[in-house]
Amino acid sequence: MCVLKGNNALFSTVKIAKPLVAIGSIALLMGSCGSGGGADDPDPLAVDTAVAYVERPVPRDDDGNIISADILDPDAFNPGAALYIRDRSNQSAQETNISDAAFGAGALYDIKGVSVSYDGRKLLFSMRAPVSDNAPEPTWNIWEYDIDAGTLTRLINNPVRAEEGNDIDPAYLPDGRIVFSSDRQVRNRTILLDESLLTDTKQVFSATINDEAIFNLHILDLANDPNSADLQQITFNQGHELQPTVLSNGRIAYLRNDRGDGRNKISIYTINADGSDMRIHYGYHSQTTGNESENQTTFIGLRELANGSLMAILQERESAQLGGDLIQIDSDGFTDIGQATYSNSGNSHLGQNSISTGEVNLDGEISPHGYFHSAYPIGNDSQHFLVSWNPCRLQDPETEAILACTDSNLANNDLDIAPPFYGLWTYDAAAGTQMPVATAEEGRMFSDVVVIEAQDLPPVSTSASPLDAEMMAAGLAALHIRSVYDTDGSDTVSDDTNAAFADIAALANPALANASDRPARFLRLIKPVSIPSDEVLDFDNTAYGINRGRGMREILGYVPIEPDGSIKVQVPADVAFHFDIVDASGERISPLHRNWLHTTAGETYECTGCHTADSTQPHGRLDAEAPSANPGGTLAEFPFLNTEPDLTIGDIGDTMAEVYAQHHGLRRLSTGLSYSDNWTDPSIRGKDEDYHLLYAGDANVSG
Repeated sequence: MCVLKGNNALFSTVKIAKPLVAIGSIALLMGSCGSGGGADDPDPLAVDTAVAYVERPVPRDDDGNIISADILDPDAFNPGAALYIRDRSNQSAQETNISDAAFGAGALYDIKGVSVSYDGRKLLFSMRAPVSDNAPEPTWNIWEYDIDAGTLTRLINNPVRAEEGNDIDPAYLPDGRIVFSSDRQVRNRTILLDESLLTDTKQVFSATINDEAIFNLHILDLANDPNSADLQQITFNQGHELQPTVLSNGRIAYLRNDRGDGRNKISIYTINADGSDMRIHYGYHSQTTGNESENQTTFIGLRELANGSLMAILQERESAQLGGDLIQIDSDGFTDIGQATYSNSGNSHLGQNSISTGEVNLDGEISPHGYFHSAYPIGNDSQHFLVSWNPCRLQDPETEAILACTDSNLANNDLDIAPPFYGLWTYDAAAGTQMPVATAEEGRMFSDVVVIEAQDLPPVSTSASPLDAEMMAAGLAALHIRSVYDTDGSDTVSDDTNAAFADIAALANPALANASDRPARFLRLIKPVSIPSDEVLDFDNTAYGINRGRGMREILGYVPIEPDGSIKVQVPADVAFHFDIVDASGERISPLHRNWLHTTAGETYECTGCHTADSTQPHGRLDAEAPSANPGGTLAEFPFLNTEPDLTIGDIGDTMAEVYAQHHGLRRLSTGLSYSDNWTDPSIRGKDEDYHLLYAGDANVSG
């Protein structure tokens, strides 16, 4: 029994007694290995496993207009949804409502982001309670349904804690923890609190875009006490990060909105479960794929297939038809639709392709094969799916009659595209066949489909190198760039110095080059200034300077660049940042770095080099890039020619920055530009003079 007060359950675990027979049949079916055939089951695509899905009204505004699906409106609330389990992917299978128990039959709540546990015995989803006149506006919470026990539980038991933020898109991690997207920003707010205590000039708030709180990835650990759930923020982007899914290698793939400097991209990123090694994975330059009108598209509903590729729905950013095309992405071999990884260079294929059995248009025109709203792979063949699919339908605007997409009707320009009609189907992309599981009703649709079957347990992904305990304790990490003279794997020293020096090795040789010969002298690290909601502080446009599109920024500091163009420096963990390469006067000489990076405490974040805006080469993903153009030290005893003899190398291939750190510790950021010659062997020539360009009264110089 669930006791309700307003719309909030006093107890977050409820027993669903009535459908236990259905749940038992699910358990039996999931344990069988039959083909799904039989006298009562003529459907050749039916499989002996349960499925779950959300049934909901087609979202409409107060005027009756369809509300477009907008991925950048992550906490949108469209009440009237319910979560169902069907004991087989078959029209005759028993269907059970498992979500009404939370708020009562007929309650207008909403559900999204359904996922399945690795053993196939639990469902995870986000649900928002109905709006009540007698209670504050509810938030999205994470709920879990135990199939064997027939119980529904809100995972953060404490009602106050549960309502502190919107929690959506949950997915199980291999160790039992849960990754999800949330606007709680627990670490961001802690950092702001620390800064406010130090400076007495800042407030604690959630960072926003367009006056809406930003959603970042968080980890929920319920191992100890559900009433004091352990929440950890692991990403720190300045745009939304959504729909995490765990890959077979344990890394978390998710959709990230890269904002700033006039850009507004949504790409696939990956990160380790400990928050380390955040990388772009695929799709930064594939934002208009499939659109003759050049409208922006995005991937939604990422899932990994058995063959290692990614399945997704490709749809317009704001989809009036609420869906798009079913596609397969070869992210192992490509970083974009036309950009192969370095090891896959020369491959003439594309990085993604439609696996729809018919043509799907994404340009706002009639789509001959309709649209897909959500999809989930069935089994291990990477060609068999459970889908929410809307067939091509037309409507007579005068009579409102629904018509089929025949050739003659398609040629009739007086007909409109009919309203969405998403039914539940099994879909065999290889055979080009599909069969209905549940028929849609006019004005209602199916979404968030999943197949309830066990999956192989992936490893728990962690940093490739052990996290440094001392840096962890201090809330710091390290940034290592092999060379700023490396552009997409090419040595650009000759271009950067007008052919005065042939390559990185020549520029790094003190017998050949002085500090003043090196164009890149310092790295400037910059972090964004979080913007509060208008209720906290309403900024005037003039507060942003001449370019509001770049937002507010704060200089973290400067660090000298070593002679070979390498840098290894301490950076604050859990803080978004990017960098500029500057000359001796502090003037930027590099293109704008348009993507925010961040690190987790104790890690060393590796970066090969630089990248041009119009480059066709992979960048930012180490397993996809060309080898570094900086060979590093090649001799153990005297790794770099004509340098201080005591600066011996640790490992062949180490950069100058790594060697310096081995002997003197990591460099630290300075508030000004400060340089001392740590490299020239005085027996070769005199050392370069110290150089300091500081703010007035600044005595803080780099070590």
